[in-house]
Formats: sequence, C-alpha cells, structure tokens
Amino acid sequence: MTYTFSKDIDEGSEATFVGTGDINIFPPNERYKKGLSRMDNRHRFTLVGTYAFPWFQNRHDVVGAVLGGWQISAVGRLASGSPFTIVDSGTVDVDFDGVGNARPVVVDPAYSGGWHVSYPGDSQQKVPKSAFRHPQYGDTYADFIGRNTYYTDGVKNVDLGLYKTFEIARGYAVMFRVDAFNVFNQVTWWYPDNNFNSPTFMKLTATNYTPRTLQAGVRFLY
Repeated sequence: MTYTFSKDIDEGSEATFVGTGDINIFPPNERYKKGLSRMDNRHRFTLVGTYAFPWFQNRHDVVGAVLGGWQISAVGRLASGSPFTIVDSGTVDVDFDGVGNARPVVVDPAYSGGWHVSYPGDSQQKVPKSAFRHPQYGDTYADFIGRNTYYTDGVKNVDLGLYKTFEIARGYAVMFRVDAFNVFNQVTWWYPDNNFNSPTFMKLTATNYTPRTLQAGVRFLY
C-alpha cells in the first residue's frame, strides 16, 4: 500500500502536449503566470494484494489439481484530478500585450477556485457562467481568475487477476490467467469546456479512461 502527497508549481506547463485551452495567454508577469502545474496530482493511493484460496490445497487427486491452488490479485488506484484554468477567448486586449485571450473575472468569490468538475450531470451548475464576467479596460492581473484553480475528475480504478499454475512434469508447468482491467468499468471524465466565451462552458463531453477489458492467457514455465 502506498500513498503520495505532492504539489507541483510552475509557470506554464500548458504549453506542452497536455495543455488545453490556455496556451499563449501568459503575459510577462510572474505572479499572473505562477500556479499549480497541469501535471499536479495532489493525492495518489495504490493498494496491491494477493489472496490464495484455501480450497482443496491438500488434496492430491484430480479435484485438487483442478480446483486447488487458485489465487486472486487486485490493484486499486485512487488519484486526484488534474488542475485546469478557466479562460476567456472573447475578451479585449485589456493589458495591451498583443494577445486578446485572457481569463475571466470572478464576480462571486465562492467560485474563485477549488471546484472539482467531475460529473456531466451537474458540471455547468457546479461552476455557473453567471459567476464570471469578461475583463474590461481598467481591470488588473489581480482581478483575473487564478491559473489552474479548478480540477478534473480523479482516477478510481480496480484491476483483478485470477490465476493458477498446473504442474505437468518435473520442471515444467503451465499458468492459466484471467485478468479484468477496470473491473467496475469506472468512467473518468476529461477536461470540460473551459472557455467562458463558449455556449457549452463547463460542459463535460469527453472521457479519459479505458473501459473494462478482459483477457485470458496461458504461460508455459520451464
């Protein structure tokens, strides 16, 4: 069992392949740029276990050979979602840096950050559009919403494996294994529409997970 607590801060990890919607809107202001990294994962928990079924372990007949000695293994993973920034593609160039894109101004302090957008049924109500407005001439960097102050859906995943080794001769064996990845078919949602100027602002439409996958395999051991 492992648990990791971490915090990653930078000034622009969005300018990589993991960015979404907020590239090239960082003027030369250190306080405006600095924030949580897009690669920040605050909490990560992993649990790994194996259990040997006690059934028919001491039987040396056909029943024991077929039904005895089976084992099950499990890997459970829980992880925080990734931070993202709310941006505004419809604003004017209020800071005269040659780039029109910026972040909106929050008008309701309750929505200034910390919300996890992780379910399409309430994502647009959880962070409503009415809580923000377009920047205007006269606004300063301090008025804009912070960088990477909202979070995507986190990872909740369990993998299971069932396996047994059959001895076929001295020094030779065959392992039969069945694996189920994401056994509960837990859906993980991707980034929402983070553009305040979009009619689908905060709507979740894409996923970031692998659906339940089953596989069976045979391994020859010698």
